Amino acid sequence: SRRSPWELASQIDTESALRCFTSESQQRLREAMDTATTAGEGWDLELALDGPDGERRWLRSVGAAECDADGRALKLVGAVQDITARRAADDALRHALQAADAASAAKSEFLANMSHEIRTPMNAVMGLSFLLGRTSLDDEQRDLLSKVSSASRSLLDVINAVLDLSKIEAGEMVLEATPFDPAALLQDIAGLFRPQADVKAITLALTLEAGLPPLLLGDAARLRQIVGNLLSNAIKFTAEGHVGLSARCLAFWDMSPCIADAFTPCRASFVTSRSAPRFVRTKTSVEYDPRRCSTRVSTLESV
Repeated sequence: SRRSPWELASQIDTESALRCFTSESQQRLREAMDTATTAGEGWDLELALDGPDGERRWLRSVGAAECDADGRALKLVGAVQDITARRAADDALRHALQAADAASAAKSEFLANMSHEIRTPMNAVMGLSFLLGRTSLDDEQRDLLSKVSSASRSLLDVINAVLDLSKIEAGEMVLEATPFDPAALLQDIAGLFRPQADVKAITLALTLEAGLPPLLLGDAARLRQIVGNLLSNAIKFTAEGHVGLSARCLAFWDMSPCIADAFTPCRASFVTSRSAPRFVRTKTSVEYDPRRCSTRVSTLESV
């Protein structure tokens, strides 16, 4: 039967035991033993061994030198452990991670290509909507065209977000800080979803409290996505009653004069609420704090 290197080492000299390992492992172990003898440093190595049947096995070798009172090495002591199974598991995990990375890269490339393909007709829709808006239209037609344009801009924002998928996966997505009109943004969103509420005979109410600044600093595209998703879900899961969208300013503070001249800094809260049968009321709020560049979403249900 095949004997292990440490069994051989107990019966024959060290050189014969070393020859059981591959040439690279022999060299590493020789250098570690020389260092332990001369400098008194121990070693912890993973070494490869090829058996008579050609099977590659891996051993962990741990050793150190025993020295006398003067620090001279008297002998080397150590132990070995068969880690072939662990190495096989590590290799399998590494291959799985490589396959996952390749799949993720393929997904990102596919989404980027699809986003570019969608962007072309989307730009055509927006361009034609702009040209149509310059023609003679009645009030109802102009209102519908305005909603088409608003939906097109929202969809374009989503497409742009897909193109930034690599940033999202890397955790490097940064909220923009540009001035926007919160009242106009919410009116735009409410107008876009009002036809869906009308189909279900649900009242969609927009409430803009007094004191809401004309301009806020933040990421209007991300806020549009969040509030739009909340409003869409509120309408979707409300069988009867009403859905409300409201905005109010929670706090004001002083900032640099150059910023204060352009807009009033504040922390704002945007709330969607819905009433359903049996007097259940659900409120979901989105609170944005530009000092921390953070957004918090919370939901409260009450009977």
